[in-house]
Amino acid sequence: DQIQIPKDLKTIVLRAQSARTRADKQHWLAQELVQSAAITLVQELNLSRRDAAEILGLSHQRIQQLLD
Repeated sequence: DQIQIPKDLKTIVLRAQSARTRADKQHWLAQELVQSAAITLVQELNLSRRDAAEILGLSHQRIQQLLD
């Protein structure tokens, strides 16, 4: 069975799908950048995990996860 929806609603659905795809890509980019920053702060600048967490607005547990 095919569901028929009005053309204007189909446009909204397609725009929503496109926006979600862009958001997913940005999410993964943000994750990569946060991980890179955490590694640099802890391993290169010798900051504690707690200090790196404070700078990045994360928990020290999350910093540990990013370093593993």
